[in-house]
Amino acid sequence: MKNLGVFFSFFAVFAFVVLFGCATQKMEKTGPISGKAYDCRKPSEAAEYDKECAIDRRDKCMQELPALSESDRRLIKEGRIYIGMTDGAVRCAYGKPEDIIRSESPNGVFEQWVYGPGEDPGAVYLYFQDGILLSSHN
Repeated sequence: MKNLGVFFSFFAVFAFVVLFGCATQKMEKTGPISGKAYDCRKPSEAAEYDKECAIDRRDKCMQELPALSESDRRLIKEGRIYIGMTDGAVRCAYGKPEDIIRSESPNGVFEQWVYGPGEDPGAVYLYFQDGILLSSHN
């Protein structure tokens, strides 16, 4: 009877390790730039493989916006934007902004998106009206 308990304990631990290991392994990908495995859900790996993680994020985002033109898709893959681009396409190219300041008026909905800390000299500010990029500056 004692051996049976040990067997089931060992089996439970083995099953957990196999199942957990498989679940984790499925989230890892091989980077197109580095050729190494990475998992963007892990902050340490996201920082180390930021280019691969950005490519993954952009590809996933573009799948959610099937109406994007081929030229927009090409620019998004390169992480570039242009005046007149939609807010959805900009979010695909640059990711989620650090801050969004929104105001509404009779003339429309205005938003300022901030990438990077506001005091950072490298911060990027994007200005939208009704979901269309009007201007940007550093």
